[in-house]
Amino acid sequence: MTTDTGGGGGGGGTNGDLLDVRVFISYPRGGSAHSWAERLQAELDARHAEAWRDETDIDQGDANWYERIRRALDRADVVVCVLDAASDRCRWQQREILYADRLTTPVLVLRTADVAPPLALIEKQPVEVRRVEEAPRAWAHLAEQIAALQPQASRSADPQPIDAARQRELSWLQDLLHGDLSDREARYIEIAARESRAPGAERALKGLRMPTSLLFEAFGVNIRPGAPAQEAATKPYDDVLAAYRDLPRRPVKRAVVLGEPGAGKTFSLERIACETARAALRNPAAPLPLLVRLGLWTRDEPLQAFIESQLGDLGRDFLRLRDAGRAVLLLDAANEIPPGQRRDKAQQIRRMAEDDRFAAVLLSCRARDFEADLQLPFDRLTLQPLTPPQIHRFIRAALAVGLDPAEAEPLAEACFWRIAGGETLREFWRTWEEAGATFDLFWTADAVPKSDPTVITKTSGEQERRWREARSTRGLLRLAGNPYLLEIMMRLPAIPPNRAQLFAGFIRVLHQRELEARDRRHEQTPDFGAWRAALVALAEALQRADGRPGGGDSTQTALALADCPSSLSATLIDFSIDASVLQRVGDSLRFTHQLLQESLAADVLLDAAKTGSRPASDFWPQSRWWQRSGWEVVAEIAAEACEGDVPAQLALIRWLALDHPGLAADVWLHIDRPALPPDLLSQTAAQWRPRLTDVVAEPAPAARAAIGRWLGLLDLDDRRGVGLGSDGLPDIDWVEFDDCLSFTYQGTKHPGLPPFALSRHLVTNRQFQAFVDSPDGYAAPRWWSDVHDQLKPSLRPATWPEANCPRENVNWFEAVAFCRWLTEHLHRSGRLPLSQVISLPTEHQWERAARGRRGLPFPNSGVYIIESINYEERNSIGAGTSLLRTCAVGLYPQSATQEGGLLDMLGNVSEWCSDTYSPKLESDGIRLSLAARVHRGGCWNSSPVRMSTLARDLHSPLGRHNGLGFRVCRTSPSESRASGR
Repeated sequence: MTTDTGGGGGGGGTNGDLLDVRVFISYPRGGSAHSWAERLQAELDARHAEAWRDETDIDQGDANWYERIRRALDRADVVVCVLDAASDRCRWQQREILYADRLTTPVLVLRTADVAPPLALIEKQPVEVRRVEEAPRAWAHLAEQIAALQPQASRSADPQPIDAARQRELSWLQDLLHGDLSDREARYIEIAARESRAPGAERALKGLRMPTSLLFEAFGVNIRPGAPAQEAATKPYDDVLAAYRDLPRRPVKRAVVLGEPGAGKTFSLERIACETARAALRNPAAPLPLLVRLGLWTRDEPLQAFIESQLGDLGRDFLRLRDAGRAVLLLDAANEIPPGQRRDKAQQIRRMAEDDRFAAVLLSCRARDFEADLQLPFDRLTLQPLTPPQIHRFIRAALAVGLDPAEAEPLAEACFWRIAGGETLREFWRTWEEAGATFDLFWTADAVPKSDPTVITKTSGEQERRWREARSTRGLLRLAGNPYLLEIMMRLPAIPPNRAQLFAGFIRVLHQRELEARDRRHEQTPDFGAWRAALVALAEALQRADGRPGGGDSTQTALALADCPSSLSATLIDFSIDASVLQRVGDSLRFTHQLLQESLAADVLLDAAKTGSRPASDFWPQSRWWQRSGWEVVAEIAAEACEGDVPAQLALIRWLALDHPGLAADVWLHIDRPALPPDLLSQTAAQWRPRLTDVVAEPAPAARAAIGRWLGLLDLDDRRGVGLGSDGLPDIDWVEFDDCLSFTYQGTKHPGLPPFALSRHLVTNRQFQAFVDSPDGYAAPRWWSDVHDQLKPSLRPATWPEANCPRENVNWFEAVAFCRWLTEHLHRSGRLPLSQVISLPTEHQWERAARGRRGLPFPNSGVYIIESINYEERNSIGAGTSLLRTCAVGLYPQSATQEGGLLDMLGNVSEWCSDTYSPKLESDGIRLSLAARVHRGGCWNSSPVRMSTLARDLHSPLGRHNGLGFRVCRTSPSESRASGR
């Protein structure tokens, strides 16, 4: 059969020889395909290929037969799928095809019967064979296809030596796949991700240092009216690997993988590295994965030099691979770059990533660190927490490595249900399963099904309680949605309820494991307390170290041995490495995971809070207390460690609140808002309330915003016009305009307006909530009487709900309804004469108040003052501050209007006016219509062109977003109608 081969051709050698090509034969057992698979194997053997077929390469009775198949597929250069009528029914053949596709291994088809190919092979052009006499032609054709897929140099009959550069590449790839990443493919399960494009043209235009909105305005590009600046198209992916596979087809081939600590960012990059490495092993022209750990980039050295040093022998080829378009740059853990170095190093990353010679650039980073410190114009792939079904698969995959299926499966099931909620919940699932429910439905249903399937009649109240508890935010499955925490829970004999206890148990288990191992070797083991204390000292040193004297303002994850605490002796270092707590990288030490470092460092904060030995300013220096120092996650873990110990939690919050009210607010929220003692509330209110609007004492807007957040969350902001009066109604601080003199409106002289008054502050969350909570408030039909039936009110919560922040996410109709409600209730209370009403201001009233009679471009003057308005300042003009959210009203007294001192007339939130954008659009006799309405003043994410008292914007009256709110106007009804014209 081998005499008529058709010449072989391609890179497979002469005379059809396929020397050492690894071919996996996939076929259904029994039938004609089985016989053809036997013939094919004999033919491939004759052509010197390395053919693998389960019937000849798996010993009878081998319990690991499924693992043998997987490994053979991993090694294969090509898969030949033998098809006949039985293929449609052969599940194992379908699995083999899909797994080969996941590995990007080429699949060829040998069709032995007149059957349609399955969906996975629909695009393949099969080699046809039906009779034995047709075999020589089929073998020749198939050999040509196999040979064409193989590299010329490595598959020739007379192999040529591999050049030195390719040898370095192969060594790098093999080290990746068979070193630390050797189990990544077997253990991988899909991790969902949500992609969002980097906002605007910054993602594509190199060197652009201005906001897209400003660029568009300059060239007269029409932007969709009212669209919030932060809005970006999103695309969900069931698997982050699929998003990576999409990347080479895009014009902008860079992205950042974002997630919380332990969410799987590193593991995802490693799995991408494995997939890319497999393809590069098969094809010498394919891109190589260059996986680099940015946590080791602690010295002041250029990024290129650092990467080349991390690539070892392959470092000399870095520029060659880049220039050939063969470098996939995988930069892991940007959050581990010391904060004090991030600004400069982020710019180096940006410059390198903009080089379009790279095949792709992927960065991983904690979401919070990326938003706070990096903000690179990369498309974002935000990893989603594992769902319960994914957690189930994760555990099964992890425990299957190295175990027989019969042993691994019961262990995995027991582990999952121990985390999920115990045997009671497991029995509840069996009831659902017997009723015909799917596993996914069990975890996603809003209620126990009453029909299709019928479950409710077969369950107990206790089972339903456990089911709801397992799915709640307090359930352990929420923690297990983090892959790293899940890994810990899988390995521990008991499941602690939070991160602090998880890691405390983790440390003890690792110490005990190493103790037993050393006992068997008759070696000495360090005392647990002394060992843990030394680790805590190292954790603190790492949290403080950034290469500058003083510490306390940044953190890193690797520390030179010479800088380690003296309590961490060489013996303890060796023990810690053996126990998998520390890693030695060159002459530096690091913890095996940053969360472990932070969990140990939590002891330092707890001790300081309990004993008063150190103030919080030792960790957040007074000169910049509001800035991130790297201790923020540590503070949250410290609070978790006090679970069940309310006095300890309150001591920590009190300790924080005296020096860092913003973080105290975060921690208070993190532990579900425990009741705070009155003396703590009064003490912090007295300490921070005067500084809230004092730009001399607190010149940084971010500092005042942090103070405002603490006061707002605890309803301690008692400024006039911000909250409620003694009668429970909004307390409005009115600013009167009653001179009736002419003024400048939109660049032209306008006659004076009848007397009116505007609220000094924007309407706050606390004030709007009074409308929502009132028995005859938001839900009362009479405030909506002239709204069409199809436009019934539907409340959307505020994005930032602090009581003293402006109410946003409110549409024009809701703002009007609030004004009507407030008018009636102030009439009843006697606080508003019956001759006056509360309404939204007209544009003329708003502009008269904001610009004064002279038409100032800024409320306070004719010149813009940096850090006087809450808007996209830093990213727009390269200076100042961008809070990237709303803040408490009135935090920018520098921008108060010259007349009357109105606050936030520019920035924070844009303000609804009563007018339609174009008066001719409003029909006679119809007060409310769907014509676009005006809003003025710009918001927290607006560009500079919106930061002018002259700028006008429009939005559908039904529209809402988190940059749109309102303030109120007081006038007589007739004067209100006259004021606009």
